This record gives sequence, structure tokens and C-alpha cells, in this order.
Amino acid sequence: MNNSNIHTIFHTTLRNIALFISVSLSILGYSQYYRDKKNNIYNISFIFINIIFLLVSFYLTFILHNFITNNNEISKSSTDFLNIIYIMFGLIITILTFSLFTLYRETT
Repeated sequence: MNNSNIHTIFHTTLRNIALFISVSLSILGYSQYYRDKKNNIYNISFIFINIIFLLVSFYLTFILHNFITNNNEISKSSTDFLNIIYIMFGLIITILTFSLFTLYRETT
């Protein structure tokens, strides 16, 4: 696999990770509409869906990390790739923490 294919796979997967994060944040924002309406079933359901989308993005990031670390053909730019992946892990974990806190706050 040449370098351009690796870059293509990396950027495509990174775009999909960002897409899942964006969708999860929009679902979390949409749950606030039902939070204001005092409709707990929809509110909590959308928070769960938000968490599921975040877990999918975490899994995609994990797969991308394994692809980068297990591919012997990647040049010295793999450190840049890994730094971006670690930033995505941190971002997902931060948003997931806030989402779980929101779920806890809404269920108690």
C-alpha cells in the first residue's frame, strides 16, 4: 500500500469519525428541546442515542489507531497521524463524560 492510499484511508476515516461526533452533538442538542418540554422519555432516549454515536466514533478511532500502528509501510509521518488520533480520543472521551453526566443529571 503506497503513501497516498494510506493518507486517503486516514482522511476518510477521520472524516467519518468527525461526522459521528457531529451527529452525536446535534442529537444531544435536540434532546434539550424535549428537556424544556419535560418529556423525559424522548430526552433520555436522545441522550442514549448520543452516547451510542460517540461509542461508534470511539470504535472507529480505535480501528484507525490499530491501522496506523500495525502498518509497516507508514513513513515518519505516522507520529503526526498518531497525534491527531490521540486528540480525537481525548475529544471523544471529554464529550462522552459530559454526555454521561447529562444522562445522570436527567435521570435523578
